[in-house]
Formats: sequence, C-alpha cells, structure tokens
Amino acid sequence: MQLRQLKNHLAGAKQTTFVASDFQKTDFDLADVRGLRAAGEVYLLPLTLRSTANVYVDSVFSPEEFVRSGVDLPLHVRLRNGGSREALDVQVRVFIGPGQVAAYTSTVAAGGMVENIARVRLNGATTQYCRVEIEEQPVTYDNTYYFTLKPTGRIRVVDVSGGGTATQKLYPNETVFAYTQLRPDNNARAVSNADLLLIQGNSQLSAAWQVSVAEFVRQGGTLVVVPPTTASLRAGYEQLWAVLGLTSVRWTTGNTAQELAVLNQQNPFFKDVFAEQTRQPDMPVATPVLSWGRSTTDVLQFRDGQPFLSGFRSGEGMVYLFASPLQAGFSTFAEHPLFVPVMYRLATLSKASEQLPAYRLTDRAVVLRQPAAGTAGAEQVYRLRNDSNSYVPTQQVRNGRLYLQLPAPMRQPGYYQLILNDKVLTTLAFNVDKKESELAQYSAEELRQLTAAYPNVHVYEAGGERSAAAQLAEEHNGTPLWRYCLIGALLCLLGEALVLRFGQRRERPTAQAA
Repeated sequence: MQLRQLKNHLAGAKQTTFVASDFQKTDFDLADVRGLRAAGEVYLLPLTLRSTANVYVDSVFSPEEFVRSGVDLPLHVRLRNGGSREALDVQVRVFIGPGQVAAYTSTVAAGGMVENIARVRLNGATTQYCRVEIEEQPVTYDNTYYFTLKPTGRIRVVDVSGGGTATQKLYPNETVFAYTQLRPDNNARAVSNADLLLIQGNSQLSAAWQVSVAEFVRQGGTLVVVPPTTASLRAGYEQLWAVLGLTSVRWTTGNTAQELAVLNQQNPFFKDVFAEQTRQPDMPVATPVLSWGRSTTDVLQFRDGQPFLSGFRSGEGMVYLFASPLQAGFSTFAEHPLFVPVMYRLATLSKASEQLPAYRLTDRAVVLRQPAAGTAGAEQVYRLRNDSNSYVPTQQVRNGRLYLQLPAPMRQPGYYQLILNDKVLTTLAFNVDKKESELAQYSAEELRQLTAAYPNVHVYEAGGERSAAAQLAEEHNGTPLWRYCLIGALLCLLGEALVLRFGQRRERPTAQAA
C-alpha cells in the first residue's frame, strides 16, 4: 500500500504499521511522510533492487497534422531507459491493427532516450488499434504501449460572403478541404457542422447569424472575420464582437496604406510552414480599418507594430480577425504568395482532434469533443469498457467538451470503448504512468534524512550484518544478555571441574625411623 493511501487509512490511528517498498523517487516525496505524523509508529523497510535496465515507450507521435488513409505516415517512437544500466539491442515491434508494420533494435543508455521513426500506412477510415511492443527482461510490466490512429476527415470550410472572394478558388483546389459557400441570407444553422467559418465580402450579419456564429465558436469552432468595406454594415459586426467578448476592437479612420512586417518564423502559427529564408521577402501592403488591444496570438503585424491578423480565444474556440478588408484598394494580401499558406494554416488549425492517440491511467481527466448525442430523453451516462470490465467515470459536458474523471479501480492498460446507451462511440487507449517505469529509488540513508523530523517514522535497512528484523527486535527488546549469562555459567562450571580435577596437590609420604 502506498504512503499516500495510508495517510487517509491511518489518520489518527495509534497503531504500528510496516511499509516494505522500493521507494521510487518519482513516486515518493516528503509530502507522503507528512501525512503519517499522527499515524502511530511507522516502519519503512526499503527493498534494494539490483542494478538493471528498464526500457519503456515514453511517447508515440507524428509531425504530420493529418493522418490520411493510404498515405505513408512517419511515426516517431521515443524510448526511455528508466534503469541504471545500459540496455543493449532492445527488440522493438510496431503493430497497426493485427499486423506488424515495423521491427528494429535499439540501444538506450541508462537514464537516456532514443527516438526512432517508423513509416506506417493506414487503410480504411475506421479507428486502428495500434501498439508498440518491447522485448526485454527482467522488468516486463511496461513493455507494451497502446495507442489508436484514425484517418482525419476532410476539413469543412464554410465561406459566408456577399460576393466574389479569393477563397472561392483557394480551398476547392485541395481534396483535404470540403468547401461550402453561403450567402448571408442563407439559414444560419448551416454553420454548426463547420470546422472553419469565414465571414467576409460585406456580409450582412443579422441577429440570427450572430447567435449561430457565437454558439459555433463557444463549442470550439474557428472563426475568421474580414471587415467590410461598407460603413453601413459595421453595426452587425460590432454586435458580433460584443457577443464574442472582443471588447477592445475599434474602427479606425484616416489610416494610410503600409507594408506588413516580415513574419516571425518562430511564431508557433508558422511551424513547419516555410523553409529557411535566404533573403528578406517583399511583404504585402494594407490599409487598416480596425485596431485592437491585447490578443491571444499575433500572426501578422504592420511595420509600426500594429496587428494585421490576430487570434482571440473565445469560449472553447478561436476568433481570427483581419485589420483590413482583402478586396483590391484595401490590401494586396490576397494576391501575395503569403495568402495561400496563411489561409491553409487557419483551416488546418481549425480541425480539432476529437481525441489523443493515447492516455495515461493516472491522468486526472480525459477531455474529448462531445460525441453525438444519444436517444432523446434517455439518460446520458458514458461508460468505459475493457473486455468484461465496465466503469462509470465522473462526467461533465461543458461547451461541447466531454470531461471524464477516471475511476480509481481502472488500472489495467489497454483499449477502452466509450459507450453511451449501449452504442460504442469511440475507443481510447490507456497506458501505465511513466513514473512507474523510472527505477531510481531512495536509499535507507536518504529516507532517514527525509524523515528526520518525524520521530514516529523509523527506517530499517535490510542486508549487511543484521537484518531489518534483528534491528527491530534489538530496538524493542534491547540486546539479549541471557545467551552471555548461560555461556558464562558454563564456563564457570568448566573452570570448577578443571580445578577439582587438576588443582589438588598430591601428598608425599613421610619417612619414618626404623
């Protein structure tokens, strides 16, 4: 039983408790000891492990933003050695579904990490059960890492505009995008299924549109707003910004056209978008009609430091705002080579992952995009099922997100089906905590230093000349002297026998006269 579990079990209990453990440094600290101050007498018995190696999978990931069916995917596998010895030629195998897709050997230094790349390919559109298996001894409980991969669906882009825009030819050119154009007089509910919503081209925003757009962002959608060129339309945009909480946005007048500043390639927005620049590029020119204060992220700026394109967090979603219309006469951005990668990047960032490839059993909560609702009127209770084991986690739905707090008995790694009303919604992969694979442990002397301020906590060290049991008996019973007394008595009897046998002098006979 771990000390943090004993804290509640033994609080205020005046009893004697023995804790035999390896006292791993990643799983034990002074906070665990503080809770035992009122737990009676506690005896810590550290178990010393022999020096060994322990390789485990630290993480599995891909630098690709999208997982596509039938296309090679680079899969990065990070191995870490949590032991104190080098692991030589560890056999690693990668499985996608039931089939093995990669196998290799790797050597990992003690306490070190090695990253290898395996190229895999998914077939079909369903979730694939994947795993990485390691062959090593003697530590085997963490030799399998479970994860899932599912091909990403097309990015749904909805373009709300009152006329011709540059994006009408931009997104349909790539099969990864599902592009739909709507006029402002269309049904506003059509935006609910979008990943990226564009509002531009002098759109007339009615009250119904404002409500639908605000709800779309609140539930995690990405909105891109291009200001209108017509002043009579500004009132609808102002009301939309108020609903979204963008209180610092202001209209400006009397501005002149100016060039944009060279983009900062260290900005996470441009990660892996551009190759290294050998010369300073020419930047587009724009006339700002909007200004704002603090934002969540600044993507592009003018040379004077004012923002041209910024992102704002609103609810669970993001709102990206341009400072200038994209029409000719206000901006050359739509004709600039920068336009395509920026707009594509806005779309790719909008495709929120519904779930992670893998989770840890010790995660405080699992957050998912809320799956489709079940039968109307039915009790909405989500369950996690692993073979014959079923768990009902503490659950809450907020802003289009499902929050699951994992129950304490759920400790078996593997694949768990998320079930609602007897319908399987998705499959999640869970693994043991990485900290359990780090074998570094506290020595008996280090434990004594940690517990020095707690007189009711005692540390006994196994091995050496005396066992822990002998140390404990000596402390409670003192040094047993009866053995020495018995030996002394026997020696006295032996000495007396020797004296009686050899100690008497023989009397010499006295000569008598005849």
